[in-house]
Formats: sequence, C-alpha cells, structure tokens
Amino acid sequence: MTSQVKARSTSSVFPAFFVVGVGRSGTTLTRAILTGHPDLVVPPETHFLPTLLRLRPMWWSSGGIRTEMFVRLAFANGRLERSGLTSGHLHVLLRRCPPQSPSEAVSRIYELFLASPGGGRVGDKTPSYVEHVQALSQAFPGAPFIHMVRHPLNTVASLIRQPWGPDDPLAAAW
Repeated sequence: MTSQVKARSTSSVFPAFFVVGVGRSGTTLTRAILTGHPDLVVPPETHFLPTLLRLRPMWWSSGGIRTEMFVRLAFANGRLERSGLTSGHLHVLLRRCPPQSPSEAVSRIYELFLASPGGGRVGDKTPSYVEHVQALSQAFPGAPFIHMVRHPLNTVASLIRQPWGPDDPLAAAW
C-alpha cells in the first residue's frame, strides 16, 4: 500500500462486483482466479459492509457523513487493517473527495484498495454477504453478484474433512 491516496472519479461506485456463497463453495478459488487479472483487485474477506450499512443512521444524515464514526465502524472488525488499509488513508480520501451519498462513502473504502499498483476495478469476496444480497443491491444498484453454488452433499463432505469443521454431517449441513 503506498502512502499516496488516489481520488477516483465520483461517478464510479465500488465495489465493481461481489463474490458470495456458502463456505466451501468455491469463493476462494474464484478470488484466486480473479486476482490473476492485472486490472482486478479482490481483497481477502472484509465482513464490514452489512454492519456498516445497518448502522448508516449513526454515520450518515441529511448533513452528510460523520467521518469519525464512519471510519471507526468500517475498521471495527480489524479486517480492513489486516488487508493493508489504514484509517488515516480513509480520513484523507474522505476529506479530499467528500461523498455525496452513503454508497459513495462506502466506495471510498474500496477505492483505497486501488491505491496499490495494478488495480483498475475492485471486487469484494465475502461469502457471508450471500445473506445480505438485497441490502447490498440497494446500496450498490447494478453491482453484479457472482453467486457460487456447489452441490450440498459435496459442501458437507468438504466441511467434514476440514480440521476446523464439524465432525457430524448434520452439523455440517446446518
């Protein structure tokens, strides 16, 4: 991550796409394939977006963004920081390019991933976002979803083989 923060066009709303699905359905393989393209950036699972959208009244009002609260909520789970982003870079970008809508505010986070070399479009691969497709579609109209689907029996078998997975097939199915 470079220390220079680039401002992108406000006409672009990020993320460019979402990769969703249940665990062990192929989302990680899909991310690996997508990140092989020089113009795509797909960070590790972020998990911040549903909470940030649900808590929008805390950080967005008719007067615009409450920057401090927005940044604190975005970085609360630690995933963005582990991905190489910093709250300081987000503060700079929000000051330099103030968002005109909640979707633009969230877009600023994804724009930070493009500050690194080689990125042209950014996606978000977080399988659990499958439970929030409607909210994400409303926040990012037109954003495509890559919904990974795997036969349930294969998914259960894969979960059981994992050292961290459940031993019981019924628990794995649940």
